[in-house]
Amino acid sequence: LSESLVIVPTLLAQFLISFNILFSLMALGILGIFALRTTTVSRMQNLTIFSGMLVGTFYSLLKVVMGDSFAHLVPISGIFAISALCMMLGIYRYDLFKIAPLAREQVFHFLGDGIVIASAQGKILEANQAALSMMGPTLSDLASNLATEVPQWHEFLSQGTEVAFSFYRYESYYDCSIYVIKTEHGAIIGTISLLKDNTEQKRKNDLLQIRAEHDGLTGIYNRRTFIEKVEKRLLRRVQETSLVFFDIDHFKLVNDRYGHMVGDQMLQAVVACATKNLVGTDFMGRMGGEEFAISHDSSSEVETLAWAQNLRRQVEETALQIEGNPVSCTISVGLCFSWTASFDEMYRCADRELYKAKDAGRNCICHTTLE
Repeated sequence: LSESLVIVPTLLAQFLISFNILFSLMALGILGIFALRTTTVSRMQNLTIFSGMLVGTFYSLLKVVMGDSFAHLVPISGIFAISALCMMLGIYRYDLFKIAPLAREQVFHFLGDGIVIASAQGKILEANQAALSMMGPTLSDLASNLATEVPQWHEFLSQGTEVAFSFYRYESYYDCSIYVIKTEHGAIIGTISLLKDNTEQKRKNDLLQIRAEHDGLTGIYNRRTFIEKVEKRLLRRVQETSLVFFDIDHFKLVNDRYGHMVGDQMLQAVVACATKNLVGTDFMGRMGGEEFAISHDSSSEVETLAWAQNLRRQVEETALQIEGNPVSCTISVGLCFSWTASFDEMYRCADRELYKAKDAGRNCICHTTLE
C-alpha cells in the first residue's frame, strides 16, 4: 500500500488564518471608505491599492471555502503576483508615499499663516515657522508667550468649540481662529489654531474709521459722530451736563477779505485753542462751517460758566499773522444746562442762546437751564 502525507491544520493555524482574513477585510473596509472620501486623484491611488488587496483576500476566502483543490487550479504565486503588482502600481505610479506627505509638509511649514497644533489638554505639540516668527523662536518660547501674553487662548481651548478672536502683541495685531479636532465618534483629541498677522489691515481700518468720524480740516469729531457720542453720554449721565455751542464772529468777512485759505487757518487756530481747554471727558465737534460744539461735564453751572468765559478770552487773544499783520477773531457762545433733556432739546436751547449772544453784540456768552 502506498503511503501519503496528510496535513491537518491545528486549531492555532485555523485561528491565525481566520484572523488574517478578518484583518484583511477590515483593512479593505477602511481603505475603501477613505478612497470614497478623498479627492479624485487620491481616490485613484487608493482604489488601485484596494484592488490589489482585494485579489489576495478574495483568493484566501475561496481557498478556505473550496479547500486545497482550488489551490491546485489557481496557484497562490500567480494570485499574489497580481496583488503585489496592483499595490506597487498604486504606490509608485501615483507617488502615494511621496507627493501627499511632502505636499502636506510643505503647506504646513511654508504657509504664510501661523499654525499651532495642541492636544486636548492644551499642550502645544507642533507649530510651523510662521507661528514661531510671530510668537517665539522656539516651541517652548511660543508656549510660554501664549500663556503669559494671550491668556484667552488657553481659555478658548478649554471650551472645546470653534472660536475666533483678535489680540495685540507689541505693535502687531493678530487674528486667531481655533478649530477643534475630533474623532469619528465626536471625541475631542486636539485643536488647530491659525494665526494671521493683520497689522497693516488693522491700521488701514483704523485710518478709515478716523476719517469717517473726524472732520478733515480741524481733526475734531464731525457732526454725526459728535451727536452719537453726546447721545451715549446722556444715556448714562449721573449729573447735570452742559452743551457749549459757539461760532466765529464775522467769519464770512474774513473769508471775503483774506480768502478761504486764511479762513481755514482761522478755523484750525480756534479749534486748537478750544481743544487745549478741554478737561476730563470733554469732547468737541464741528457742527458745520464755523459752528462748533463741546460736550462738557462739570460739578456746577458756575464752574462751567467760568470755564466758558476763559475759553472765549483765549480765543479773543489768539491772532493769525497775515502778511505781517495780526488778524484776531472772537466767538459768540450759547450754553445749555440740563439733567434730563435729550440732545435735540439741548442743541435747540444752546442754539437759541447763541443767537441771543449775537444780538447782544457778539463776543459774549448767554446761557440757560432746561428743566
